[in-house]
Amino acid sequence: MDFELYKKIIVELSQKNYLGNISFYVNNEPLLVKNLTSYIKFASAKLPKSNLRILTNGKKLNYASGKELFDAGITELEVNWYIKNIQDKFNKGINEF
Repeated sequence: MDFELYKKIIVELSQKNYLGNISFYVNNEPLLVKNLTSYIKFASAKLPKSNLRILTNGKKLNYASGKELFDAGITELEVNWYIKNIQDKFNKGINEF
């Protein structure tokens, strides 16, 4: 979503004192968005009492990216665990985090 449209929506929710969920996904992988923290920081500033959540497959998740998400303001991180072998290379980042 274009950041200007996103800002407009978040400001409108703020004006209505929205306290619900803001979820950064809809059948996609949010960690592929290069400026994801900008979206999170804006929502966190405007909607400080809302639950900011991310649902991810975890392939791009590691300690640094996870810390960056929480530092930006997310309050909930859900990782879908599709791989049976816990030692698989994709799980390395999740285990590290």
